[in-house]
Amino acid sequence: MYSGFERSTGVALHPGSEEYLDSEKYQCGAGRVGGTLDPLVRRCNEIRRASAVFRRVDNITFVDTANDHLVAYVKGRGRDAVITCVNLDAHNFAEGLAVVPNELDLPDRFDVVDFLSGDTHTWRVGGNYLRLPPGGAHVLARR
Repeated sequence: MYSGFERSTGVALHPGSEEYLDSEKYQCGAGRVGGTLDPLVRRCNEIRRASAVFRRVDNITFVDTANDHLVAYVKGRGRDAVITCVNLDAHNFAEGLAVVPNELDLPDRFDVVDFLSGDTHTWRVGGNYLRLPPGGAHVLARR
């Protein structure tokens, strides 16, 4: 995660190149996010460290969102499921349905808390309405 690196400090190897003159992939150094993304990155790392479902890579189910600007996935199953929904459009609100499939061992209706905002919602197996602001997200866990 660069938070503007490409726009401000990266010098292309040659015009139009995606490789940088002094590519960091060949360097070892301490990184720092900083800027307006710092609180969000800090919170996402806290969520990731606190939940065991994020320690595995074989427990992810991408779900249909009925909107190409929304991505949603479920990590884990049943009681431990965490639903993440993200608006990929940095300039516009996006709305659609996140369709939670039956095979995730979730009850027909269940309450969730958003780890990013603290808000609570009732979700269900099947379609769940989403409206996210530009670049917005939900990280939802069962209560």
